[in-house]
Amino acid sequence: MSALSRLEQLPLFLAAEKVLLYHALPDELQTAPLLEKWEKSKQLFLPVVQGENLLIKPYRRGETTIGRFGITEPAGEATLPPHEIELAIIPGVAYGFNGARLGRGKGFYDRLLEQLSCPCIGICFEQQLYPEIPVEPHDRPMDLIVTPERVVYCKP
Repeated sequence: MSALSRLEQLPLFLAAEKVLLYHALPDELQTAPLLEKWEKSKQLFLPVVQGENLLIKPYRRGETTIGRFGITEPAGEATLPPHEIELAIIPGVAYGFNGARLGRGKGFYDRLLEQLSCPCIGICFEQQLYPEIPVEPHDRPMDLIVTPERVVYCKP
């Protein structure tokens, strides 16, 4: 079973109307199938780099542009306040079984995660999952991590 199929079966995913996804980099688990499958039945949002922060913009196929790091982003001016997101799917370089997430080092998602009040799910390949990875005091753990092999529940 794919990680995306596992994600789609989660009650958290099925119940959420406003879902933050991401357009994957070549070495990340690809999310394009989720965007295509769910764009008509859910309100999907993608992050957009602005300065040192991420804005949340609505995703509409065909209304995109290439952003600062070569990542496809929604075009247009409309944004959504982070507290309105109901579920966030977060990329990472590595995850720990306790929900710790290691990003790419620029802190974009760390700053966004501080503003989110919804459950956060990391999706990754099995080889990106480790028993333990270093964390900083400001790091927000994921609630779940989904790989092609399993779902890891990180919080009691």
